[in-house]
Amino acid sequence: LVQAAGIVGETNLKTHEVKPSNFDAVMNVNVKGILYGCQAALPYMLEQKYGRIVNIASIAGKEGNAGMLAYSTSKAAVIGLTKTIGKEYALEGITCNCIAPAVVRTKMVADM
Repeated sequence: LVQAAGIVGETNLKTHEVKPSNFDAVMNVNVKGILYGCQAALPYMLEQKYGRIVNIASIAGKEGNAGMLAYSTSKAAVIGLTKTIGKEYALEGITCNCIAPAVVRTKMVADM
C-alpha cells in the first residue's frame, strides 16, 4: 500500500489566523485519509502475515513551515501514525514506513 493523500489548505496565515474549518479540512484529508487506507488494508495483510505500507508525508511534518500550520501539523501526524503502525505490526510481518520529501514541483505547489 502506497499512500499520498494531501491538500495544503489556506497558506500564508499565522497560527492565530487559521480558521478551524480550514484546519479540520486539511486534517480530514491528510491524516484521516492515510489512517483509513491503513485500516482497510491491514486486515488483509494480517491474514497473509505479510504487508508493506509506505506513507508519504513531507519535510514540513518534521520541520514545520511558517504560514502552513494545518499542512505541517497534518504531515507530522502522518509521521507519528506511520511510526505507531510500524511498531504495532512489526511482529506480524508488516512494515510501515514514511518518506518525507522536500518541495516537489506539483500542481498543488504551483497553486500556492
